[in-house]
Amino acid sequence: MKAAWGIGNYDRKFEHLSTRNVTINNVLLSYKYFQHVEEELRRDFTFKPNITYAARRWLNDHIPDEWKNMEFVRVVIHVRRGDRARPESVERGFPLATAEYFRLSMSHFTDCLERVQFVVT
Repeated sequence: MKAAWGIGNYDRKFEHLSTRNVTINNVLLSYKYFQHVEEELRRDFTFKPNITYAARRWLNDHIPDEWKNMEFVRVVIHVRRGDRARPESVERGFPLATAEYFRLSMSHFTDCLERVQFVVT
């Protein structure tokens, strides 16, 4: 099945696939493709308790001392470079985020919030 539409557009023909194995050479970005299995996906993508505990502990251990009893906003920045750094990704219109992009994005938060902690992954 090859779609004649752009990446990210929803196509109803994928709603009625046969029950046999099917290979789809496309990117299914719309949530609509997965609504019928939402509960199962949420269960599958829920971290196990030991992972959640370790992450919360790490985050709590990395609160600045002077903020321990204060409110602050934590912003997580996911830097995706591996697959996006390939020339074919850039050719397909997936540019790499620049340092300036991150600087401006972070400024958005620091300009309007008193305390912001950035966590970069």
